[in-house]
Amino acid sequence: MKRFLSLALAAAMTLSLVPVSAFASSYNRISKVVTVEKDDVITESKAPSVVINDENGDLARELSKTNGSVEFELVLNGAEWDDMEKEVTVDSTATTLVKVSEFDGSKEADTKASARVAGADIVATTVEGTVNKKITPVDVTVKLTDDTLAAELTKGTNVSTWFKNLPAGLVAEVKTTANKGAAEVAVTISGTPTEKADAVKIPVKVPETALTGAAELTTTNVVTFNIAEATQIPPTTPGGGDEEQTPAETPVTIKKLTSTRALVTVKGTPAAKEGGELVINLAGVKVTDSRATVTINPKESPVSADTFTFAKSVDGGTIVSVEGTKNFSGAETMKPIFIEEVTDGTFKAGEKMTLKLNSGFKFVGKPTVEVVSGDLAIKSPTVTAQDERTIEIVLDNTAKSKKASMIKITGIKIDEDGADFEDVAEITVRGDNVDKTTVEMGKYIDWGVKVSAEDKTLPTIYSGAKDDEKDQETLKLTLKETAANSWLTNRKTTLTFPEGVKVTDVTVDTNKNMTVADSDFDIDGNVITLPAGVAEITDKSKKAELGLIFNVEVAPDFTGDITVEVGGPALGATSKVTLAKAVAPITVEAEKTSVAIDYRNVEVADIIVKEAEAGLWEKKQTIILSAENMEFEKGIKAEIVEGDGEIKKLDVNKGLITITIDSESSKTPMTIKLTDASLYLDRTLPAGDYALSLVKGDGALMFETYNGEDGNDPSNDKEFGFDVDEVVMVKDYVTVATAGRDQGTTFTTNVVVTIDSDKMIVDGQEVALDVPAFLSADGRTMLPVRAVTEALSDPSNTQPVDWIAGNPGTIMIYYGDKTVSMTLGSTTMYINGTPVPMTTAPVIVNDRAFLPMRDLGRALGLSDNQIEWDATARTATFNPVAEAK
Repeated sequence: MKRFLSLALAAAMTLSLVPVSAFASSYNRISKVVTVEKDDVITESKAPSVVINDENGDLARELSKTNGSVEFELVLNGAEWDDMEKEVTVDSTATTLVKVSEFDGSKEADTKASARVAGADIVATTVEGTVNKKITPVDVTVKLTDDTLAAELTKGTNVSTWFKNLPAGLVAEVKTTANKGAAEVAVTISGTPTEKADAVKIPVKVPETALTGAAELTTTNVVTFNIAEATQIPPTTPGGGDEEQTPAETPVTIKKLTSTRALVTVKGTPAAKEGGELVINLAGVKVTDSRATVTINPKESPVSADTFTFAKSVDGGTIVSVEGTKNFSGAETMKPIFIEEVTDGTFKAGEKMTLKLNSGFKFVGKPTVEVVSGDLAIKSPTVTAQDERTIEIVLDNTAKSKKASMIKITGIKIDEDGADFEDVAEITVRGDNVDKTTVEMGKYIDWGVKVSAEDKTLPTIYSGAKDDEKDQETLKLTLKETAANSWLTNRKTTLTFPEGVKVTDVTVDTNKNMTVADSDFDIDGNVITLPAGVAEITDKSKKAELGLIFNVEVAPDFTGDITVEVGGPALGATSKVTLAKAVAPITVEAEKTSVAIDYRNVEVADIIVKEAEAGLWEKKQTIILSAENMEFEKGIKAEIVEGDGEIKKLDVNKGLITITIDSESSKTPMTIKLTDASLYLDRTLPAGDYALSLVKGDGALMFETYNGEDGNDPSNDKEFGFDVDEVVMVKDYVTVATAGRDQGTTFTTNVVVTIDSDKMIVDGQEVALDVPAFLSADGRTMLPVRAVTEALSDPSNTQPVDWIAGNPGTIMIYYGDKTVSMTLGSTTMYINGTPVPMTTAPVIVNDRAFLPMRDLGRALGLSDNQIEWDATARTATFNPVAEAK
């Protein structure tokens, strides 16, 4: 057989008749993942294997049939068979690679128990099995007798590192989620061992990172592993000449379909027994891409479909990596650099390599070099500093490795040498047979404390709501030293929230290398203080970190980002981050209504009241609305136009609207519409805008935090709150544009307007017009409404004319004690609510409203004898009489 090593295959199927299982399947795996150079052919010594284990006996049943056979395909991706005959069969030339596993299906031994020990405790357990056979999972209980878990361990978390030298192929995972603070962890050991272990005793070592304390816990009790070697079936005697031979028991034929596809055929004998295994070695496969996979296509066989990565490729003969980066502010020992041979023999005898730092940095001292894997033999490599930025390493090996090796360079100490803060230190590694690679070592940082907020969605805190534990919590604020001993805890640290936000509680959530408690913080309204000398850095050579969560209350009239500014003498610089957002639980919407005063039952726009979130408004809570310096009249109607909550009633009392909630919404927030609203206006009101507000009252929403004394400091026994009893929701709900009757004006101004002129004369002074007067088709003198009205109005009346968009639109004139409204297309105007006929309807020309001369004069309070038309001069005059100024 010419290149059977390209696909060396071992097969064993010892047969026994067992009941037919519900699901035909096999347990498949890849023995290992290898790294090679791109386009390299995987050698026999390094090759991974596809392992197909018949744990359910489905293959055995199929092969137990007379002339029984199983066919399935292997498909490569990112790789190809480098050299293989069209069809090959396992013969004597391959028997040195044939690994045959035979299992009798016996159960593993029962677990055993022993006594407790100090520090940690387990039930001593023995795990028994056979190489390449999946074991029955074994449970181990780890009890932390002197400590508890520092954080939650979820079900399925891999804790294999707790079991030093766990046999290859086995894994230890958390069986049941253990909560933070738990003193017991249930662990399950499972998998398929790939190496022999003769009564290996392994202690359980719980790392300090998993514990609330600082020390690692070790138990003297052990888990014992008895893993027997798989039975080897001897090969058959080789045949003579070129005759194809097969090993005993199970003939296997592989037919090459393409360079990436092969058909595997397995023929059984009556001796097959449940638990047999096929081991297909992938020696001779050429890796053509960065990642090579093999897919098992079961066709119609009981073999399970699977895809496995079996190789990764790199460009070059070595892989250079660093264990991790490390920020530094002075001379610092960095993480180790690893240089790994992709294939054995890459490093020549006396291999020379250099480490070169980028500008702005320098080496301090010399690192050490050691071999951490493989068989490369070095004793005392030469390490020389060529200059402050260059180190040369010469290995003292006299022969190449026979097994791919890895060297580790430790003790690499770096300092800045002219670098700017935030510059990154990099080392470029190159050598005789080491591919040039640049690795990042760390960032040069300034002394200080980095302030950050938890990377989560900002929580919503409702304005005016009382602190209710979790509902009023901010994101976690983290203060972390960028360099050790940056936080001067012998000085005061301050945390300042915006005005309108008060902190009710501080919780220390995380605390690394610092001693500080919740009670160490002084709360004074929106300012939190960590007094000088209260907190203590445990180890000044290490960086400290503190995580804080705040409970807050927000004033009814505060909305927007809830920020905190962190600073004070202890930190020097100040930083600001956002920890939450404040949102009003109610929004109120209404169109602006322009009115004239001194009239009862003045109709105003509808009011829309919206709930911010379903279920936010509770039964018996109230919404109280007030119009500034005005009183709502009875007769207002309320209906829920959206949402699934209910309101009990609507009352109007002493000019205030009160809505009482009867039941909460559950799925959709409520929207309440108030219609038929009217106001009573006092005749002494000055012109201007008047607001619609929410006000405090019995059960009023948004005013849960009301405190007339505005209590906020600890001396008030934590009586927090705000002296806010009103919040403006619509600032221009009503516009009063005319003064009271006692403030009315007498029209004495002389105004002369000439047709087609861009000027008019007002009391003898020229005033520019943006649009001229004109004669209509029916001979009427059309005057620009805004220009004439503004010329006649008192300077204190800032909005004598208003345009209300609509279909059709409406023109409003506010002059003295008069409010005049005219609608496009209508020949009726309303003066203080009284209909007055016009000679023709107002029109829009060049975006300006025009009225007939006499209609505009009457609207402004003129009689007919105060209005003149000179046909010869084509001029219209208001107040042509002697009383003009």
